[in-house]
Amino acid sequence: ARGTSERWGRVPRTFVRCLQDQSMPLAGQDLLIAEADAATPGNRFDVKTIDTGHSPFASRPLELIEVLNGLA
Repeated sequence: ARGTSERWGRVPRTFVRCLQDQSMPLAGQDLLIAEADAATPGNRFDVKTIDTGHSPFASRPLELIEVLNGLA
């Protein structure tokens, strides 16, 4: 399945960058963000960064809660 700018581009998006992620290093995260933003320039990611590995819900739950609460 592929998202389209007409559909996916209308949904607000937030990307939580994880600085210590070994599963998806920062370069990969930043590429994903850049490509998605290029595909839907009118609806760019709101990028938040946490100094954590791939599972911030396990290693930095309070910081992740702050990010999620900020979205509401």
